[in-house]
Amino acid sequence: MHRTSARITWLGLSALALTLGCGGCGGSDPAPPDGPEDSVTLPTPPPVVEPPEGTLVVEVPSGPVGLAAAADSVWVVSVEGESASRIALESGEVEAEVPVPGTPLRAAAGFGAVWVTSFRGHHVARVDPRSERVTGRVPTGPGAEGVTTAFGSVWVVAQDAGRLVQVDPRSARVTGRTEIGVGARLVVAGEDRLFVAQFAEERVLAVDPGSGAVTRSAELCSGPQGMALAGGLLWVACTFSDEVVAIDPATLKVRHRVEVAGAPDPVRVLDGRVLVVAEQGPALVVIDPATATVTSRTELGEAAPLYDSANLDLVVAGGRAWVSSFDEDRVYGVPLPLT
Repeated sequence: MHRTSARITWLGLSALALTLGCGGCGGSDPAPPDGPEDSVTLPTPPPVVEPPEGTLVVEVPSGPVGLAAAADSVWVVSVEGESASRIALESGEVEAEVPVPGTPLRAAAGFGAVWVTSFRGHHVARVDPRSERVTGRVPTGPGAEGVTTAFGSVWVVAQDAGRLVQVDPRSARVTGRTEIGVGARLVVAGEDRLFVAQFAEERVLAVDPGSGAVTRSAELCSGPQGMALAGGLLWVACTFSDEVVAIDPATLKVRHRVEVAGAPDPVRVLDGRVLVVAEQGPALVVIDPATATVTSRTELGEAAPLYDSANLDLVVAGGRAWVSSFDEDRVYGVPLPLT
């Protein structure tokens, strides 16, 4: 994991334009312009992006990625800060910070705990939201990334081990392992199956939580990551191909493709609508699943896409959409509904 920056400031562009305009500097002074046609007009600087009125902008430890909603709080996982922080829903104040070493990435709430994956620590940490401390660590294998709670278990994608690991939340012990191939990232639960974004293979996997049987889709798109179920379909963000693909959860066949510029990443559902965060900005995008069209886009910031150096996340809680912004070291709490 590393941070990147591909920004050129307005000041830098202006200085460059003036320097290049100097041409043959030195010698006699240049003649003054004869008229308006010889005058130099600098381009208008881009407008400053302001998040919607009422948005909470929460400064958090460095490199925030994963988010999880639990009780009256949102938990944010900070990669470079190696911690999980609790944000109060009402005030947006950071009220606690729990150390989680080993490059923590993602979080899921369930079974009275917040479960945080540690990518280089090769484990998932159980955080007690009441005592605000780690109460257990479960070895998962290399590259612990995506995590969800469903079907009575905690499920962790061990990206570098190529496995989906099942954890008993009461004993904090591994109770099953399913081979899913190296390079898988995120996992979400449907009604009777788990869905895994197989990033490296550019497909989605359906996993039976009882038998461990795996069904693979055809290649779908470039960079499948965030997923959510809405309107009877599984909506998958394809970060590298700038699209969100809707597939039939039973057959894993494509039903719709929706263009979403700026590297779409996490996906959630609100009142039957599909919410997507594009890394560029970041920006909150709303898709109507009935028509498979974008109905709104709300710009929050001016950050560049992450180009796979990190990720963003999104949860809905307390009447707000909460969006992590890795390069800005902040979380946005955007009031709902979105217009």
